[in-house]
Amino acid sequence: MVALLIIPLISTNLEHNMENKNTNARASFTCSEYNYNLNSNFVVDAAFIVNDDECVALIFQGSVGNEILDINIIGNSSNAIDALIMDSGVYYSYLNEQEYHINPLSGSYLIEKNPSIENLTEDIEFTWSIPSNEDYMLVLDNMRHPADKGRGADGGNSVSISVSVNLNNETWAWTPHNSIIQLETLETETINDEALYFDEGDIITIESRPLFGTGEVGLTYLGNNEQLIWIGDVLSIAGSNNQLDSTITSEFADVPLWLTINNQGNSKMATTIKMSVNPVLNPIIQITSHNSTEIQLEDTIQLDASLTPNKWNQIENFNWDIEDIGLIDSTTANAKWESPGEYSVSLEILRSDGEVATTSISISVVDLIEPNVKISGINNNAFIEQNSDLTLNCDCSDNHQIDSIEWFWDSNANPNQGSSFILPTTDLGLYNLMIKVTDVSGNIVQTSLSITIIDATAPELISVVWPEDNIVQNTELDFKIKATDPEDSNLIFRWDIDLSTDSNNDGNKRNDWIIGAFDTTTNEAKMSYTYSTPGVYTVMVQVLNSENRKLELTHSVAVSQAPPPETSSMVYVVGGVGLLGLLGAVGTLAWRSIQQRIDRIEAEGKNLTPEEQAELKQQQLSQELYGNDQNDLANVANVGNPEQQWSRPQAQQINYHDIAGIPANNPQSIQTQNNNNIGNNMLEALMEEPEIKDEKPKEIDDDLSFLKEMKKENKNEKVEAQKSSSGLKIEIPGIKKENDSTKKNKGGLKIELPPLPQNLTQNKNELNVDDFDL
Repeated sequence: MVALLIIPLISTNLEHNMENKNTNARASFTCSEYNYNLNSNFVVDAAFIVNDDECVALIFQGSVGNEILDINIIGNSSNAIDALIMDSGVYYSYLNEQEYHINPLSGSYLIEKNPSIENLTEDIEFTWSIPSNEDYMLVLDNMRHPADKGRGADGGNSVSISVSVNLNNETWAWTPHNSIIQLETLETETINDEALYFDEGDIITIESRPLFGTGEVGLTYLGNNEQLIWIGDVLSIAGSNNQLDSTITSEFADVPLWLTINNQGNSKMATTIKMSVNPVLNPIIQITSHNSTEIQLEDTIQLDASLTPNKWNQIENFNWDIEDIGLIDSTTANAKWESPGEYSVSLEILRSDGEVATTSISISVVDLIEPNVKISGINNNAFIEQNSDLTLNCDCSDNHQIDSIEWFWDSNANPNQGSSFILPTTDLGLYNLMIKVTDVSGNIVQTSLSITIIDATAPELISVVWPEDNIVQNTELDFKIKATDPEDSNLIFRWDIDLSTDSNNDGNKRNDWIIGAFDTTTNEAKMSYTYSTPGVYTVMVQVLNSENRKLELTHSVAVSQAPPPETSSMVYVVGGVGLLGLLGAVGTLAWRSIQQRIDRIEAEGKNLTPEEQAELKQQQLSQELYGNDQNDLANVANVGNPEQQWSRPQAQQINYHDIAGIPANNPQSIQTQNNNNIGNNMLEALMEEPEIKDEKPKEIDDDLSFLKEMKKENKNEKVEAQKSSSGLKIEIPGIKKENDSTKKNKGGLKIELPPLPQNLTQNKNELNVDDFDL
C-alpha cells in the first residue's frame, strides 16, 4: 500500500477551467503503475497523492472474465480527480495522448463507461464485474489531456486519494447483474445484453446504491411497438440504498425480460445496481406414458421431472423414491408393478445452495383387462351325439390371477366349478353353454356356445318289399318299406328309381327323390312306379330322421320287354301231329330196311367169315332186344352199314319249336275261352348230337352185354313214361347222320313231349275230342 500525504485545497467549482491551464500537447507520458494479480488473495488497500499532471495506474492481471470487484474510493472534496477503468488497449492509447474516451467513428465508449468516474470529489463505493479475461487498469488521472474534449478533471492541484479493491465474496449464484452504471441526462438503458428468462415463482430482488443523480430501475418487456414496458413495480434511485422484491407470475414466465434503468434527472446519474434471483424450487412430476395417474397392470409408467422449473440451472440433483421399486437418481424414471394397488411416487430436488423440495403423487395400478377365455374340445354350433362322453376344458388365463370359473348349462349353474366341465348328453335338443371367468380384480368375461345333442343312430329297418321277378315294362310296381327310430318319429321315406340317370338335372344322379306315402295304420311307406322301357334299374330307398341320419338300401329291378300278341294253342297241336306223322313214316322205312338186311345176312350166313358171323350175332341180339313188332318204335334196330359195330344208342333231341316253325326266342302262350291254357305245356322236341369217339372194336361179349343193358334201360324208360301223366317219349336209335363222313358215328332220334296240364286231364270229358287226340 502506498500512502501519500497531501494538503487538500478546498475548491468551490469542480468544473474544468481551460483558461487557467497549460494545454501544451505531449507526445506521450507514463503513469505510476502498480500490478495486482486477481487470485484468491487479491486485495488492494492504498492511499496516493497524485500531483498535478500525473497519474497512477493500478493494473489488475490474471482475470478469467467473471470476477466481481468491490471498489471503494475515498475522494478529496476540494480537488477533483478522474478514476478511469480501461483495458490494456485503451490504456496504450491513453498513454500516447490518443482518443481514449469515445470512439469518434462509432460514438461508443473506449474506456469502461460505467465504472469510470470523472470529477470525483466524494467517497464512492461500487461493484464492478470484469467483462472479459483481459488485463484492466484503474487509472487515477490528475492531468489535462487534449483528447479529453473538455471532459473530467483538469488537474492543477495535487490530490490525495485512497483506494480499496477486493474480490466480491457474494456466494449467491443467481445474480445476473451486480455492477455500477452511469447514465447521461434523461438516458434510458437496458442493463443486460441478452434477454432474461424466468420461471413462474422466481423471486427477483433489485438493489440500488446511488452515487449521484436520480432515476428508476426494473424489469421490462418489449411491447408491440418495440417499446419497453414495465412488468410491475419499479425501484426508485435517489439518495440512499433501496431494494425491490418481486415474484414472476405465469404471465411473464418464460418471456424475454430486460433489466432497464432510466435517468430521470437533469444531470448524470451513477448507481450500483444488483439484481439477484431466488429460483423457485418446484418439483414437477410428469407422466409421459399415460394421461392420468391410473395405469393398467403390467403397463410401464414413464415419469419425467424435466418440467421442473430450472431456468437458472439451480437444481443439482433429481431423486425418485418409487414404492416397491426403490430409489432412482435421474431426471426420468420408469416403473412397473406386478399387482394392482396404490403406489406412492416421490420426487426430491436438491438446489445447488442445499435447498431441498419434494413432491409426491399416487399411482393407481388397476387391472382392467378381462381374462382370456378359450373352451377346448368343442366348437360353437357343434352337434354332439347322444350319450357320448365329452369333457370340456377352459384354457383360461389372466394378466394377474383368476378368481373363479363358472359353467352354466342352459342358464343353470353347474355345481362343478373349475377349469373342466363334463357335457350332459343324455337329452336331445339345442342347448346353450355359458362360461363366466372372474379375476381377482373383479373383471368378468363370459362366452357362450350353442350345442345340439343329436340322435346318434340311424333309423332301423323292419321290412322292405321289392317288386317280384319277371317284371314287364309298363307294369305298375309297388315299393314298400317299414322302418322305425326310437328317438325320432319324423321319418322321411324317399326313393330314387334309377341311379344311372339324373332326372332333375342337378348334376347328382343319387337325389332324384320320390317321396313315399306313409300309412299311419301300418307304419309303412309305399311308392308306386311304372317303368316304360325295358332294362335293369338300380333303385335306392332312404329313410331319414331329423338328424339327417339315414337308412339306405339299394335293389336291382330287371324289366323285360312286353310279349307280342299271343298265338292259339291249336297251332302247337297241329304242328305236333304233323311231326308225329313224319316220325312214324321215317320209323317204318327204317324198320323195313333192317328186316331186309337181316334176311340177306341169314341167307348168306353159311359162307360168312368169323367177323361177319359175329356181326350177325349182334344183329340177332338186337332184334331179340327190340322185338319183332314193326309198329313199336321203341324196338327199331340200328340202321347202318354191315361194317359198323353196334354201340349204345345216343339221343339226338329235336326242339319242337324248330319243327313247328315257331321262333325259339319268342315263346307264345296259348289261351282258350275254356281256360285250356297249354302255353306252358307245349311239346318240346330235342335232337341230341352224340359225341364222336374213336374206339377200338369191342369184343362180342361186351357188345352183347351192352345191348342187354340198353334193353334194361329201355324197360325203365317205359316204366317212367307210364308214370308221367299224359307224357310221350319216342326214341329211335341208330339213325345215321347223312353228313357224317367217318361213317363211324351212330346217332339216334329222341322225341319228348311234355305231360299235358293237369287241368286238361282232369277235365278231359269236357274237352273236344280233337283237342285230346294228341
